[in-house]
Amino acid sequence: MYSPHHEPILEYFYDKTGIHFDEKKDVVAHKINSFYKSKSYHDENSFLEGLKRDANLWQEFVNLLTVNETYFYRETKQVELLASMAKKMHGFDILCAPSSSGEEPYSILMILAQSGLLGKVGRLVGIDINSDVIEKAKEGVYSKRSLHRTPPEVASKYFREDDENRYAIVNDIKRIADFRVMNIFDHDIKRLGQFDFVFSRNMIIYFDKKSRLEAEKALVSLLKPGGILFLGHADIVQNSFNLEKTVVGGIVYYKKEQ
Repeated sequence: MYSPHHEPILEYFYDKTGIHFDEKKDVVAHKINSFYKSKSYHDENSFLEGLKRDANLWQEFVNLLTVNETYFYRETKQVELLASMAKKMHGFDILCAPSSSGEEPYSILMILAQSGLLGKVGRLVGIDINSDVIEKAKEGVYSKRSLHRTPPEVASKYFREDDENRYAIVNDIKRIADFRVMNIFDHDIKRLGQFDFVFSRNMIIYFDKKSRLEAEKALVSLLKPGGILFLGHADIVQNSFNLEKTVVGGIVYYKKEQ
């Protein structure tokens, strides 16, 4: 059960990641207790001090609290719109923040490949604060469950099934994606450069008003002039940076001024 002893840990986690757990505190408290005891810490205070000084412990803790299940070909309408825009471009760069375990970035590349646009992709970068999912994305091997929405003709073309019924992304797709462990609030986020298209779906939903504003600021800084931002259906933004909101066929996107 959640207790006041957990609050300093949750506040530290919020300060570092922007994520708060107001509606799941009992579940998170159970995870915290099990985790710090497995690491031989005797109480919450000593565990918090350990988080502050041990980068590996901190990363393990982040991985524990930021697991999100996803799958290929999820919410593809936005990607299809991107493909229609990209036909008029000579080349373009894409960022997925967060990328989770790679299903979204690889789906984008497959849809672009199906449209004959893969050769126009300069780079596709996927970032996530969870190092476990980034390693899975780099490996590019998935269970059949992850492909349950993938059209059969796409699955047969861009995956190779092994003897253990696992599905590996073909190299023509895999080699384009660049996955990195990174927090949207990191000061060095700007080292990524700027992108023509930024996908940030189902991240802002976990933030409060203050963190949403900081996330918006970071995402806008990652857009090239005229760049397009795609968000998740449940993500709420304040649009405090004068992005032009556009709706095309029920699909919402935000465009940075030139």
